[in-house]
Amino acid sequence: MKRFYWILSVLLGIWLIAGCSREKNPVTSFSHPETWMQENSADFHGQIVVARGLASCRTCHGKDFEGGDAGVSCYQCHSVFPHKTDWMEMGSPDFHGTYIQSHKYDMRGCRECHGKDYSGGRAHKACLDCHTRPGGPEACNTCHGNEKNNAPPRDLAGDLYYTAIGVGAHQTMLAAGVSCSTCHVVPDSVYAPGHIDTTRAAEVKPNLGWDPVTATCSNAGCHGPLVFTKKY
Repeated sequence: MKRFYWILSVLLGIWLIAGCSREKNPVTSFSHPETWMQENSADFHGQIVVARGLASCRTCHGKDFEGGDAGVSCYQCHSVFPHKTDWMEMGSPDFHGTYIQSHKYDMRGCRECHGKDYSGGRAHKACLDCHTRPGGPEACNTCHGNEKNNAPPRDLAGDLYYTAIGVGAHQTMLAAGVSCSTCHVVPDSVYAPGHIDTTRAAEVKPNLGWDPVTATCSNAGCHGPLVFTKKY
């Protein structure tokens, strides 16, 4: 009887091996609809992501959206979205403020998802929850000064001491009632010509005789004998 079961087991094993060796039709893998990348389609992936979230995307494209099992990274097309998990963490290299700074403070791309006024848009995530000043993330204090005013201390290089060229005597002048436009060409908007599309140095009125090399004004005596440390 044992011999019978042994022979039966051998025959069953041979049958299974033979079955596995036959050519089979490949299993159809999951794929997106043909119109997945077409913005005017009901199946456009952007609309699906807004409606359902990103959780299901991670199954194939990886937890970090870098490709995963699918081998297709979302960042092949999207430079910054889906946002990294520490997008809101100030100490992270992926902090959104660091990204914006590296792109010369041009935030117009953010409007595509968060709306023209940053109130949420199709992403349903408002930038105004944190950026509460008029203009939202485009307010002057996003780059200059702090939450209370638009002027240094804290210049674009992160300096706080008055000997830094970006800090200087701003607070002294503001306390004395001197307006920004007294010394600077104040842009009408963030994207006005000559603002963020040039170097990070402030636009000083030409009649003051400002020399960025020596950090002095030849036609104004406001600063006295201060000696600045040139940062940029």
